[in-house]
Amino acid sequence: MPLKIKQRDLEILQAAIAPLDTTERRAAYISGKFPYAERCRNRDMRYRWDLLYATRIRIGDGAGMSGDLNLYSYLCDTHIDAALRSFIKPLSIPTVTTEPIAFRKLPIGACFQFDSVGVVYIKCDEGYRPARGGELLTCQGSVQVIPYHP
Repeated sequence: MPLKIKQRDLEILQAAIAPLDTTERRAAYISGKFPYAERCRNRDMRYRWDLLYATRIRIGDGAGMSGDLNLYSYLCDTHIDAALRSFIKPLSIPTVTTEPIAFRKLPIGACFQFDSVGVVYIKCDEGYRPARGGELLTCQGSVQVIPYHP
């Protein structure tokens, strides 16, 4: 599916974001060392939008809120995110499927992301907790993924 963003606007975003997409910044996001990481549900999306924000490009709508790029005059957040996804590689976060897996020991504070659809339950040493597909979780100790069947 083609992107809805104009080629010129995409090139401006790419040029502004490329120097900010560093190995150090990626490592910080993978390890959860960024503001409000504990509340972040989709680290890849957060990383993309934080990079956009770090460019200091003002995004406007061309009417009441004029900016350096008036993307909101013809795009919504979903289309802007699709454009960002087209050139910002996903973070390399270990993923786990919803298939039941044996207990495995994780380092304290380890993060993992679910590449699944729907809801699963996570059995951690701290107890059970629900998780949605794409959500980042931190568990200390043993972890087991259990598919949710209502």
